This record gives sequence, C-alpha cells and structure tokens, in this order.
Amino acid sequence: MKKIQFDFKKKSIAQLLFYLLVIVTICFSLFFNSIDLSWFQNNLHILRSYVNNNFVSSVLIFFFFRMFFAVVSIPGSGVLTIVAGAIFDFLIAAVLVTLSVSFGVLIVFLLSRYAFRDFLKEQFSDKFYFIDHISKNHGKSLLFLVRVTEVLPSFIINSFFAFTPIKASTYYWVSLFGLLPGILIFTNAGHQITEIQELSDLMTPNIMVSLGLIGVIPIMCSIFYKSLCKKYIRYNNKSVENEENELRKGFTTGSCATAAAKAALLAKKYGQYPEKVTILSPSGYELVIPIAGYGIREDHKNCAFVRKDGGDDCDSTHGILIGAYIKHVNSDVIKIRGGEGVGKVTKPGLPVDIGEKAINPVPKKMIRENTRDILSNGEGVEITIIVPEGKKIAKKTLNSKLGIINGISILGTTGIVEPMSEKALKDSLLLQLDQMQSMNLKTIVLVPGRMGEKNAHSFGIPKENIVITGNYIGLMLEKAAKRGFKRIFIMGHTGKIAKLSAGIFNTHSKVADARREIFVAHASLAGFSKASINRIWNAVTTEECVKIIENYDRLNKTHKSRTLFCNIANEAENRVQNHLKDNKVKRLGVAFTNRDGELIGFSTNSFEICYKEGWRMWEKLS
Repeated sequence: MKKIQFDFKKKSIAQLLFYLLVIVTICFSLFFNSIDLSWFQNNLHILRSYVNNNFVSSVLIFFFFRMFFAVVSIPGSGVLTIVAGAIFDFLIAAVLVTLSVSFGVLIVFLLSRYAFRDFLKEQFSDKFYFIDHISKNHGKSLLFLVRVTEVLPSFIINSFFAFTPIKASTYYWVSLFGLLPGILIFTNAGHQITEIQELSDLMTPNIMVSLGLIGVIPIMCSIFYKSLCKKYIRYNNKSVENEENELRKGFTTGSCATAAAKAALLAKKYGQYPEKVTILSPSGYELVIPIAGYGIREDHKNCAFVRKDGGDDCDSTHGILIGAYIKHVNSDVIKIRGGEGVGKVTKPGLPVDIGEKAINPVPKKMIRENTRDILSNGEGVEITIIVPEGKKIAKKTLNSKLGIINGISILGTTGIVEPMSEKALKDSLLLQLDQMQSMNLKTIVLVPGRMGEKNAHSFGIPKENIVITGNYIGLMLEKAAKRGFKRIFIMGHTGKIAKLSAGIFNTHSKVADARREIFVAHASLAGFSKASINRIWNAVTTEECVKIIENYDRLNKTHKSRTLFCNIANEAENRVQNHLKDNKVKRLGVAFTNRDGELIGFSTNSFEICYKEGWRMWEKLS
C-alpha cells in the first residue's frame, strides 16, 4: 500500500518536472533567438586563459552548461560545441560535448517516459500497437536517422521515443553514436572559430546530404533484411513465396528448441556445424531452420542456438535465442530437461507436472523424434534446453499468472506459428480460467489489462484471483460462469466500466465507444447543470470527464460525483446480471478507478464481495 502511494507521488513529481521543462523550452523558443557566436569570438582569449588556469572547474562548468542546453533544446546550441573545440583540445572537447549532450537527451527521454507513457498507453492502446510494431522492427534505425540529420527538434525526438518500447540504454547509445558525426564536425571547426560567420557555413548542403546518407544506411539495411525474412519460409524442402497479403508464418519455441538440439548433437557426435537444419514438425512439415551459432561450454558440452522467428506474430519471444547443449549418458534414452531461462511450473492445470520445467509434451516428443536417428543403437543423451533471456522475457508474458516462474515455456503443437487470430487470442485468455478452475477458486476478479491488475493487487487482491480479459469482457464473463465460479468481481479504469454500463461487452474502440454519451446521460439524471453537461460533452478523454464531474462537487459543495460514479457501476452490474441471467453466479460486483488507481465508483455488491474475501477496497477511496 505504502509503496504504491510512493510510486504515484514520484510519478506526479515527474509530471510536474516535465511541465516545467516544457514551459522553459517554450520560453526559450519564444524569447531567446539564438546563442551569439560573436560574443565567444570576442572573448576567446579570456575563455582560453580561464581554462588553462582552472581546467577541472572549466570542464565541469561546460559539461553541466551544455547538458542544460541539450535538455531544454535551446536554439543554436551548436555554438557551444564549436566553442568547446576552440578552448579545449579536440579529443577532450569531443568527449565532453558527446557525454553532456547524450546525458541531456537521456534526461528528457526518462522524464517523458516515467511521467506519461503508462497513462497514454492505457488510453490509446490501439495507436500504441502501431508505434510498438514500427519501433520493434526499425526503432533503432529511425532513431539513428533523426539523430544524425537532426531534422526534428531534439525535445520532440526525446519525447516521442520515450513512448516507444526502446530500452533507455539502447536509446542512450544509439543517440550518442547518431549525434557523434555532427559533434565532430562542429568540434573540429573550433580551431577556426574566428573565421566562422554563421552555423550554416559549417552545415553546407553537401555535408547535410552526407549526414543524411549515413543516417539512411541502417534503416535501409533493416528494411531490406526484414523483407528478405518475410520473402520465404521453407516447407517440405521447398521455398514457398508468400502472397502479397498473406501473413508470414514462423516457428514455435518448440521447433527452435528441436533445431538447436539437433544442431548441438551433430556438432557433438560428428563435428558438423550446419548453418541450417531440417526438422520434422508434428504437423508433418519439414522445417528448415537457420542456426544462429555454436559454442562449447566450460564443462565441454557442445551447444547450439536458434534465434526465434515468430513470423508476423511477433510476440515477446520473437528474436530471442533458444539453445540446447548435449551430454552423453550411460543408457539408451533421450533425456530432456530445462535449464537457464526455461520456466518452472508451480500451479496445476497445465500439461506439465508441478515442479517440472515448462517444456510441453509435444516439443519433448519432437526433440526425441528429430534426434533419435543421429544416435547409434544403445546410445543415449541428455539434452538441456536453455533460453538466456528467458527470465527477463517472462515478465512480459502471462506466464506468472499461469504459474510458470523464472522463465518462458517451450510450447507448440504444430511446430509452426500461425499469425495470431482473434480465436487464438481468446483461447490464450481463457487458459487463465482453466488454471483457476483447477485451483478450486470460487471468486475471480476480471480486469482489462496490466494497469487494472496492478490496481487490483494494490487493494489486497491476490494475483491468483485476477484474470486479464483484454477487450473480451463479455466472453470472459460467459466462460467464467459456465466454469462454475460463484462470485465475479469486475474492476477496471473508468472508460471500460462506463462502456460495460451501456451493455458494450467488447470494449475495443473499433467495436463501440459511447463513453461521452454515457457520462452525459448520467450527469443529466444526477441533476448537473447544463454548463457542466456541455463541458462533459466536449471532453476529449474519460479522465477529463471525471475531472469535470469532480470539480462540479467542489464548486457547488455537493456530493453528486460519488452518486454518479456508483450509478454507473450499479448499471454495469445490472447489465452483467442480465447478460448472465441463465447462469448460477451467486454474486456480482463492479468497481472502477481513476488514472491514479483511486477507487471512485463501486456497485452495491462490490464491498460485500471484497469484505468476505478480506480485500481492502475501501482503503483506496478517492
């Protein structure tokens, strides 16, 4: 409880700092034309004398001064880079400017990400899917391009990339190398500072074109590589060219583990190191899978790695390395075990026993069938599957909810990844209900996504009771009722529950979006003024509607907002009750939170469910 309040406080501070930064940047843009190069030219001898007598303090002063200018994106900051080349040695100047500027852009990046990324992603999840997709495929190349050419203001670059999945460390290093060519040009010009009239004297059209070509090279290579990968996939020992509109298939983690095991065994037994291996999939296809690399462990065990290609179904495991290493045993069996990065099963309901590594039966069978022919009669091996990044990647999956800890699972029933259909997505969500049914849970909590899960957990609701529904709240309700769950508690952000109160059981914005109309209707019924209702109607976001409603209470000294929000929750509960009228759910409850995770609306039955389960919902009232 305390930890979550502290996180909210830190986020508010980050947002405040970001607003201040925006104000400072705008002020400089409006009232500060540019840094005056002539002042430095006229006082160059004074600056050089100070540096010679106070080198350390000069370095520190310049570093923080240049970093500040990078943070607020002051026009003409390149002048300081030229000055650095004039008063310091070239190498010192280049390092000093590069570090100060790269740290400055990183500060804006982190501030933007921490302050707003989660909120914006929650509000505009469908838009973020496109941004995430582009970023995962070409993010580093695009960042390098805009850094080299500086076609956009630095502040915009920093803020935009903060909302992408790119890692902060990756952002820092790509920015550093992207900024380096321009920094070197300006720093080198420092010894001719007295001859420079304008910055445009340095950035001639030829140099700008050259920088543009440098920036374009990585993204062209990235696009070319992706197009090659999408061109062919091998089935039945022949290449099948995809049709223009056909989604590209990929390989399951089970197929990758099988290919790695076969390659490692060939290396161990025959000293062969093929670039590709052919395996037979459970669906009868022969898959030709590239081998990413080979190695020999410290214990002299041969290992091989495959880089997982998920095709056009790029989930969190796409691009990770899956490896296998081989150890001969004194029996004629093929033992398969999970090593580093392969998760451990801790809950019932999965096709793997509790306590075992999460390698499903079909991949195990596939590994055995594809390695048996390589072995001699009576020869046995122990094959260990490893996923170096498995523990890290697992945090981005539903594995922890399914009871798989410290790694990913090795899956696959056909060996081939079909680009995920709506049915496949629903099936993956329903697996959570199967798991809870096997645990004999009677009360479940349905939440739309990760933010809802986080808020529910902050109320004291155990994670094993929480089910993520995505946009398929209606489907999950129906299936939960049929599985015999007696008490269902629905909890989410205001917008999702508002849709539910109008009988919208698929909450995707492409299906239906009547949030504004819902708030206007309830505000009218609650007796809000016409002016307030008009403001609600013109609101852009759900959160803005909530603020208008809450401000009405503060201005008029009333308590209508709580009544309005609870009416929405009760109406949502009634809609769900009617939706499930032929089922045997004993108790339904609905509650919703604002952006900060504070409880603002709840139905009549919600407190009863939470009280009976010992959940602290009332402690989070706003």
